[in-house]
Amino acid sequence: MERRTFLKTSALAGLAGVSQSNADLHAETDSKDKNATRTLTERLNPKIQRAREVALSMLKPSPRDLERGLRLHSESLVFDAYAFSPRAAIDGEALAKAVEAGASEIEIKDLREEMAMTRYATDSAEQQEYLDAWRASGVTCIFQNAGEEGQDPMRLIKRLARFTFATDILRDFVSKAAVPEDIVEAKRKGQHCLYLTGNGVPLTQQWETTTDEMKYMRIFFQLGIRMMHMTYNRRNMLGDG
Repeated sequence: MERRTFLKTSALAGLAGVSQSNADLHAETDSKDKNATRTLTERLNPKIQRAREVALSMLKPSPRDLERGLRLHSESLVFDAYAFSPRAAIDGEALAKAVEAGASEIEIKDLREEMAMTRYATDSAEQQEYLDAWRASGVTCIFQNAGEEGQDPMRLIKRLARFTFATDILRDFVSKAAVPEDIVEAKRKGQHCLYLTGNGVPLTQQWETTTDEMKYMRIFFQLGIRMMHMTYNRRNMLGDG
């Protein structure tokens, strides 16, 4: 083979190889994009599907814009700065039994809250709906209110305990983030997480000094709380909300 012919043939072969590699890369990227956006649109429960249809009818995006928006959302680390994660339905039968057994109003309220905040960790049907809601949202992390208006430490710790329990049980899908890096890692794994906040500040209620009143804040931080509202819509001994 002549040298000129050999070089020409080699160059064409090289270009063909590069072209095929680029084609394979684009095909792989397109496949990943479709898989990523599919998680936001497939197997939606009726309420989510209805809400999506209403939004689309109002916004009227082009197919191209819709696909691009879904892809951008699915690829992004989405952090909801203050929200509430999906909740479970109340077990009406169990609630009725508690009422018949003479449960107090406070006990009924506590039972309802317990069910809403933890049944998705213990009931398979509720768990599936909970996981589907997370998947459809495309949200990586929620700054979750795990507290309550008030200043009694034991009152505040109940909700914190419930969200800690739920994220312990469902840690392979929705974990409790302790540091920002945990959120990045959850996104990398295709998982979700909660970053916990509290509406109330746990005060010792001994009224010795302001510093002493706030000493439980460190304990709540060690338990996983990452933000507290010093005066959430309420006046307390620290200030006015």
